[in-house]
Parts: sequence; structure tokens; C-alpha cells
Amino acid sequence: MMQMLRKKILPFLLLAAGILLAATGLFKMWQGNSLKVPLSSQRAGVSENTEKEAAVQKDTSAPSSNDNAVLPEKFLKSRFANVLENKGLNNEKALYPDRPAQGDKIGTLTIPSLKMSLPIYEGTEDKELEKGVGHYAGSVLPGEADNCVLSGHRDTVFSGLQSLKKGDSIIVKTSAGTFTYRIRKIRIVEKEDTTVIVPRPAATLTLTTCYPFTYIGSAPQRYIISAYLK
Repeated sequence: MMQMLRKKILPFLLLAAGILLAATGLFKMWQGNSLKVPLSSQRAGVSENTEKEAAVQKDTSAPSSNDNAVLPEKFLKSRFANVLENKGLNNEKALYPDRPAQGDKIGTLTIPSLKMSLPIYEGTEDKELEKGVGHYAGSVLPGEADNCVLSGHRDTVFSGLQSLKKGDSIIVKTSAGTFTYRIRKIRIVEKEDTTVIVPRPAATLTLTTCYPFTYIGSAPQRYIISAYLK
């Protein structure tokens, strides 16, 4: 009797076990596929975020070496934008009713202690600096309230600047008159330092040249002289 029961029940047990195993396998396959979908989406989201972050980093990256080379000019244009904007509002009171054109001779720079008198030209490109002292077009003109910035080569017009000291006079003569400045500060800065050409509340004259004076090649620093109108 027992053997007959075993022969009849055993196939059913084997069939049930097979069905159970198959069901378990199908459940695991379904579970694995369901997990793959959000994982894929998550990876896509990470990739998209990474691309966005890369784009932001690219937009806010530091300027290239070419940008650094012309940074002073760009800096002047942004910092001294009010100079050109305010000209013409009160021309009857302005020292210079008309702004000079690029390359124009605008006056002379005299340094009594060095016994030298130098021509000043509008602009700081090579063609101006080869002839004399250059005036940064974005800054105010001599005698005006704010910061008038003049530049010259260390091995030509400004070769004697290192001999100046605090208290020395600098005289600038233009069509608006004669203006005498007294040196208040002398310092040496890195060439990327543009704090020397920021606007000033009072009439200021800033002389800049490359430093060291005897350096061979492109000098890494700048020699700065700040003088105030007497």
C-alpha cells in the first residue's frame, strides 16, 4: 500500500517542486529587471549633471594667457568707464571739453629732480611708447579729479624713475594748464596687479614702468609711483 502511495504522490511532489523553482526563478528575473531601470536612470542623471558641471566650470574658468596680456587695458576700460561717460555733461566746466584722439600729443611731463622733460601721447601702444610717455586712454587727463595713469619704457623715457623719492615734484603741462604733483608713494608690484590703476577720490598721477630696470627680457614686475596734485 505504501509503495503504491509513494508512486502516486512522488510525481506530484516533484511537479510541485519544479513549479516552485520555476516561479522563484521568474520572480528573481523580474526583480533584477526592475532594479536595472532606476539604476540606468540614475547613471543618466549623473552623466547629465556631470556635463552641466563641466559646462559651468568652462564658463567660469580663468582667462587665458592672451587675456592676461591685455588685462590692464580691459581693467581700465571697466574701472574708468565713468570718465568717458561723464565727459560732455558739463563741458563748460571741464578742463578738456574734447578728448584727445589716439596718438595725439597731449602735453609734457617734467621731473625737475631728474632734469628731464618728456612728451606725453594719448595711448599706450608701441607706437606711442616709442615716442615718449603714454597716457592710458581710459583714465582721466592730467589735472582732472581721479587717477591719471601714465606709462613709459624702463630703458628709455622712464630709465631714471628709480632715482625719485617721496616728496619730489612732477609737473605736467597740457592745454588745460600746468599741474604740479608731489610723490606720496613708491612701490613694486607684480605685473598682474591692477590695484595701482583704480579710480581715486582726488586728483592723482600714477607713473608705471617695468621692473627690474636692468632685467633682460620681459620684466615680471612693475615700478609704481603715486603722486597727488598740490
